[in-house]
Amino acid sequence: MHLPLVSSTRHIIGEEELRQVKPGVRVINCARGGLVDEEALHQAITEGRVSGAALDVLEVDDPSQNPLFSLDNVIVTPHLGASTREAQDNVARQVVEEVVKSLRGEPVASAVNVPGFSPEVMAQVKPYLSVMHLLGSFLMQMFDAPAEEVEIHYSGDIASKPLQPLTSSCLIGMLQVILGEQVNYVNAPRLVEERGIKVHEICSEQHRSYSNYIAVTLKSGSQRYTVAGAVLNEEDIRIMQIGDYVIDVVPSRYMLVTNHYDKPGVVGKVGTILGEENINIASMQVGRMYIGGKAVMVIQVDDVISSDILQNLQQLEVLHSCRFVELKEQDLIKSPR
Repeated sequence: MHLPLVSSTRHIIGEEELRQVKPGVRVINCARGGLVDEEALHQAITEGRVSGAALDVLEVDDPSQNPLFSLDNVIVTPHLGASTREAQDNVARQVVEEVVKSLRGEPVASAVNVPGFSPEVMAQVKPYLSVMHLLGSFLMQMFDAPAEEVEIHYSGDIASKPLQPLTSSCLIGMLQVILGEQVNYVNAPRLVEERGIKVHEICSEQHRSYSNYIAVTLKSGSQRYTVAGAVLNEEDIRIMQIGDYVIDVVPSRYMLVTNHYDKPGVVGKVGTILGEENINIASMQVGRMYIGGKAVMVIQVDDVISSDILQNLQQLEVLHSCRFVELKEQDLIKSPR
């Protein structure tokens, strides 16, 4: 398996897939933990449908919590993919060659280091890096079409900060949704340029309601979608707008976002399906145009909502659409005061 771990590849090898493989198959995963449903893999091995597995990465690393460690026909290594003798030799050689080229003033094939920012600059932007990454990731998971333009509107105090690392953080959040962890501050601008995505930054000195406010809009032809957020007291991240709806959401790692008409019964029907699937609801916020009009609902849940559960929700007549959004844990950690 050689895939990034994003929402569309999580458990890409699961119970259904393992029931379709030829008997005696072996599973090798040296890419990312979470690509394989480890509970389903354990069952397939114990039933004899899978002969064995070799795993360099795991979703659950604790041997006392993962029954795969107890199987004789499972080989487990501690994420050694880049630690073989040959890999280390190749990396060392490439680093030396690139440094020599740089010192000679010759073009280099890859970056030697990430763009540098002074400690003073990092101190100014650090509280906002997480919200920018979060907004980019959230927006990309909500948008239906290939992005053609990204418009980032900085309002209030944040507009006076150095914008390059902030915009880069937003682009990284967007691109990681489809490309995985290989997107970083070095290659994000190049990846955006290669895809022909235009990036626009707009600054306003003040915002009517918040000391700092960031609105990110994705455009594709006539389609456009906006997600906005703010950082309160330099540590409290909020999502303040989803699409055309004003809302106040404390983001969590797992969120279900629905579009529907504002009428009784919607919350109950959605909650019933989640309850039947043992998905616990942590909290919920609703934004609406007017009483009885179109509305958006954000439900924070404690577990991943699978594609099967999402399909069941999409069949509800009370919903126009629903999306499962997964954010990174580091985006939700409060920054120090």
